[in-house]
Amino acid sequence: MKYYLAVDSGGTKTEAVVHDEAGHVIGRRVTPGCNAMDVGAEEAARRITDALEGVRGFFPDGKPDKSYFGLASKNYYEDRLIGRPRELYRDWNITWEDDGRGMITSVLGRGDGGCIVCGTGSSMFCRRGGEMFHTGGWGYLLDTVGSGFMLGRDAIRAALRQFDGRGEKTLLYESVSARLGARPEKSIPEIYAGGRPFIASFARCVFECRAEGDAVAGAIFDHNASALAEMTFAGERFYGKPFRLVLSGGILMSYPEYADRVREEGSRAAEMIRAEIPPVYGCALENVMSEDGFDEAEFRKNFSTGLAAARGSRDN
Repeated sequence: MKYYLAVDSGGTKTEAVVHDEAGHVIGRRVTPGCNAMDVGAEEAARRITDALEGVRGFFPDGKPDKSYFGLASKNYYEDRLIGRPRELYRDWNITWEDDGRGMITSVLGRGDGGCIVCGTGSSMFCRRGGEMFHTGGWGYLLDTVGSGFMLGRDAIRAALRQFDGRGEKTLLYESVSARLGARPEKSIPEIYAGGRPFIASFARCVFECRAEGDAVAGAIFDHNASALAEMTFAGERFYGKPFRLVLSGGILMSYPEYADRVREEGSRAAEMIRAEIPPVYGCALENVMSEDGFDEAEFRKNFSTGLAAARGSRDN
């Protein structure tokens, strides 16, 4: 039996899954996110090392036969981010890629097409043959439209605007307060200390309050969905013809109404397909798709079942 390692790392978490050639999940570990835009390249590199050390015990020989690591911000930081881990694990046969490629593969295999990643951050990747095109995702200080961070930031800001008399009364004030366990105007140090992933966790307040008919939450939803949909027109220009586009990441996978709005407002040339399996599955596919006798239907079934069981385990 061969041992493979699939790793998907974004702003909030790093998910490492050990699997065999048939998709059976052997082990799983979750560690903090490794996005260098959040924590800096040095800390992100340390977290990469922690993630790899966390799964070493699953391999009889102390290393996998093959590994695929999908890593947010890799395209920007490259050697500063993975230089040291690549040297430490040079015998692990690791393919290092940005997180978009694996997300495309998770639904489209090796075919042409793109994906919008929308979780803590957001961006769009498009693949055509061996060429990759990337738009958006310039980091939360510059451009992370429609993301969990933007939704969460807008929710907190709306709550604060109600408090200081600049904004409308909104259910978001009580929703944000409940999530904080305190009033937002009394929690500024905690909010700033939590950073981008913590602020992104307040995105759910927008969806919950919108579902209750709150107008402010509805406006936040509309604005961010439109900004995310705008990226699809860059894909239209890249392909110059109809193309397939995977909608992936925690926000788009958790809130189908958000994905539906992006479809409604996005390019008519894009056939948008909402992902139903986590991005780490695409990383696992990248490991094995070229193996002789590969059966994707069986692999997907085994991996999905095993991952669900591993995610339900208190040990993981």
